[in-house]
Amino acid sequence: MQKHVERENKALLARLIQARRAESIEEPSGSLLRNFNHQLLDKVIHARIRFAALSYLYAVEQASFVEIKKQIKTTDGNLSVHMRMLEFAEYISCDKDMQDGKPQSMYRLTPKGQDALTSYKECLTIFLFN
Repeated sequence: MQKHVERENKALLARLIQARRAESIEEPSGSLLRNFNHQLLDKVIHARIRFAALSYLYAVEQASFVEIKKQIKTTDGNLSVHMRMLEFAEYISCDKDMQDGKPQSMYRLTPKGQDALTSYKECLTIFLFN
C-alpha cells in the first residue's frame, strides 16, 4: 500500500508540474480558462482533519496528540485514524514516550510531508487564481 501511495503522489506531483508549465488556453472571448483538474490534489492531504493537522504541525513543528486534537477540534478516534494515514504516507513521524506515567505521542512533519503540503497549497492556488 505504501508503494502505491508513493507512486500516486509522484504521479500527482508530475501532473502538477506539467499543469504549471502548460500555457493557459484562451477562449475566443479573450478570457482564460482555469485549470480545475481534481487529479492534481493530493488524496492523502485532501481531507479536512488531515489538512488541518498537517497545517498545524507546519506552524508549530512538533505537537502532542492531545494538543493537535484540541487545536483542530476533533475527537480521539477521528484524529487517530487520520494521523495513522499521514504516518503511513510518511508525511508525519510519531515518537511515543511516557510523561508523568502516561503514554504520550509527539508528532512532527517530515520533509516529505512538508513538500507534499507545499505542493498541495500550490495546487489550491492554481484552482483559485489560475
